[in-house]
Amino acid sequence: MREKRDGTAAVVPAVPRESAVAIADDDNGRSRGTFVALVALPRIVVLAVLFVCATVVIDGASAKRAATVDLEVSFITVGDPAQRTAKAPFSVRIGIGNNGPDTSHVRLRLLLPAGIRLVEGAPLGCTGTSDLSCEALDAPSGYNVDGRVTVVADAPGSYTFVARLVELSATDSNPANNEASLTVNVVQPQRARTLVATSVALKPAKPRAGSPFTVSLRVIDGTAGRGVVPAAARCSASPGRARARVLGGRATCTVTTSAQAAGKTVRGVLTAIVGERRLSKRFSIRLR
Repeated sequence: MREKRDGTAAVVPAVPRESAVAIADDDNGRSRGTFVALVALPRIVVLAVLFVCATVVIDGASAKRAATVDLEVSFITVGDPAQRTAKAPFSVRIGIGNNGPDTSHVRLRLLLPAGIRLVEGAPLGCTGTSDLSCEALDAPSGYNVDGRVTVVADAPGSYTFVARLVELSATDSNPANNEASLTVNVVQPQRARTLVATSVALKPAKPRAGSPFTVSLRVIDGTAGRGVVPAAARCSASPGRARARVLGGRATCTVTTSAQAAGKTVRGVLTAIVGERRLSKRFSIRLR
């Protein structure tokens, strides 16, 4: 109640104890703001309204989608030999990929089996002895990278390597492919063959000018103690014409001279070819 100017009492309408709350959303469903109009509300009602508004704002923020990825690791074996050799360094190749949809931080760990030593950790930046920690990276959607480490086995055997992705900053929808394994068979190194060319054999023992004669040699594997058949033969001789071939497991050279070569000396070289090895013997024969 209050007095009018003429002294009489005036009645003032009571203010309704109610509130209006408006929440506006943007196109993505996120809350842009909250507007609250409070008119003569009791304190407990005001606190209740503010609590509801705060809850709406928090729920709107938490509605944002968490980052997810599908990271994978694999061993690359295309072109690798079926076996490795003990005490000879070899490479282990590893691939890392992200099938999306988001970006994630990730680090590669490589577990070496007993009996395997790290020789070189680049380009993956791997360090350690048996549990290798490799360089961390941020992998966006569609990311793919291949790398390798160089290792050596001290003895023959079967060795299993394990690659594992760790330190992910996003939720992986398919964690099963965050780990891979590879088994490598290592064999004993073969001893290098010691190849020896025997002395040149001459047939006939006393060649005559105008008639063909042959010189030949045999190749022996000194390591295994047995003969080796050459893949090919080469020969040169002067005077005369020379023809080289492999006959009866021996490198053979057939030389033909003219009758006017009587009393002359034929000099030449006979070579047996075995793999990448070439074994040569010189010969010198006086014609009758």
